[in-house]
Amino acid sequence: MSTYALWKKYKNDDDFLNEHLLHIMTGITEECEKDDLDYKKLKNYFEELKFYLEKAPDKVIKEITEYNMELLSFINALIWLFQSSEYVDEIYEITKKIAKRTNNELFELFDVFKKIENGGEWKNHYHKIVSKNKYCILPHIFIFDFLDYEGKYDKTEEEILVNALNVVKLREEDKQWDVDCYTGNAVYDDYTTVIDFLENLYIETNQKQKEKELGEFRKEINFREKELSYSPRSEKMEKKLENMRSETDDMQRVDKLLDDSPMKKYYDFLKKTKINFATEKKTEDIINIVNRERVGRNEPCPCGSGKKYKKCCL
Repeated sequence: MSTYALWKKYKNDDDFLNEHLLHIMTGITEECEKDDLDYKKLKNYFEELKFYLEKAPDKVIKEITEYNMELLSFINALIWLFQSSEYVDEIYEITKKIAKRTNNELFELFDVFKKIENGGEWKNHYHKIVSKNKYCILPHIFIFDFLDYEGKYDKTEEEILVNALNVVKLREEDKQWDVDCYTGNAVYDDYTTVIDFLENLYIETNQKQKEKELGEFRKEINFREKELSYSPRSEKMEKKLENMRSETDDMQRVDKLLDDSPMKKYYDFLKKTKINFATEKKTEDIINIVNRERVGRNEPCPCGSGKKYKKCCL
């Protein structure tokens, strides 16, 4: 079905639009993970994505650009394509539309990337973007990666990573144990991420003293790992999972008790013998499972009426 036909059929179905847009984004991400890019497929993905970014309601666009690992993988894929493919203009157009409709600072970074590519002044824009979320290291890391791809060291890369380290220190100082720009990253995780990048940079640029000082700082952070790994959000999620596991265990215990209960055995017996007390044929059904030759005329009727067999079901 063509893009327009899909839109015409599902334009009022937000759930479908959400799933379909996520499918396109995942397709782009997965295509970038392959050894050989399928440029025709990528072109189709981009055309479809541009179409839906024009047509889909704001609610859907905001939902698909909420911070999660899939979104970060998608942005990484776009950055890689921006640096190494013929789709610079398409990617710039797409990210500009998303940034305009969602105010998501990570998509605004592509303005910075384009200025870097064209040799323009970009630092003011960079500082404006990172000020939107003062506890998030991602804009710094993405810009560092972009500059690092160029392979030119001019102190700017180090400045950006030092800025990122200061962001984590501020996050710790202000006790911002959870931030909205991603899920699951504690202060300790951010520290180790930035330290890893800085350490590699100091090794590559032969800055021995800074490397040594950073090593001492890493030891301090590792010593405080438990304290810096505190995350109310993660604790809440873990408690929820624990409750779910507990409920599952309880359900399994209940199921076992029910399986062993007389009631369950009685129900299985009725089901096996096809007895249905809701029908008028109950007497006939019961008699069908009784050996009539073994029931005396003066014995109680097996249907349970309390009468003698000869005056009841004989």
